[in-house]
Amino acid sequence: MKNYLKLVHFELNRFINIYVALTVIILISQFTGIILRSQNYVSTVKRTLQEGSISIEQYFVDHSPFTMIDMTNSGWFILFIVFSIAALIFYSFLIWYRDWFGKNAFIYRLLTLPTNRIYLFFSKLTLILLTVLGLVATQLILLPIESALFTQLLPDYLRYNLSTQTIISSSQFLIVLFPNSFILIALQMIKSIYIRHL
Repeated sequence: MKNYLKLVHFELNRFINIYVALTVIILISQFTGIILRSQNYVSTVKRTLQEGSISIEQYFVDHSPFTMIDMTNSGWFILFIVFSIAALIFYSFLIWYRDWFGKNAFIYRLLTLPTNRIYLFFSKLTLILLTVLGLVATQLILLPIESALFTQLLPDYLRYNLSTQTIISSSQFLIVLFPNSFILIALQMIKSIYIRHL
């Protein structure tokens, strides 16, 4: 078990710089998106109210309110999370390729280590699992902070306070990352496989 943990630690050290960079990219993109889109929404509402000489109640008769749910379904959230997932998958294949077919075929040195060879396989799988769960956990931590920032940037008459659970359950993207139960995870996986084969 000690050798397995050392291998996981070794794999993590190889990946930590890219992982931190992906986390920073997600953080910057989402906070930038919240600031820019909320300021744009406020200026659009103010301009519409001034130009049309209408009240805020009349404005919301014709326009739906802009909430954190709309923000989570925007490109500022989705694109960079998808980019991070793609980067994790690409890096996994890159490491596998580099270990087996690289200049020095590093895998042969790993295979000569005095440890069970299955630990090599499981250490790489553990790294992938830890990084994916780490990104999901980071997003879960960021969501209440981003929601609080979003409501603070909007004036009182445009503010809609939503709980984190409401945001997740109402967002078509976040419900995939944070399903309510294991059954929903299985259903989402089956649905994505089915759609891919159509």
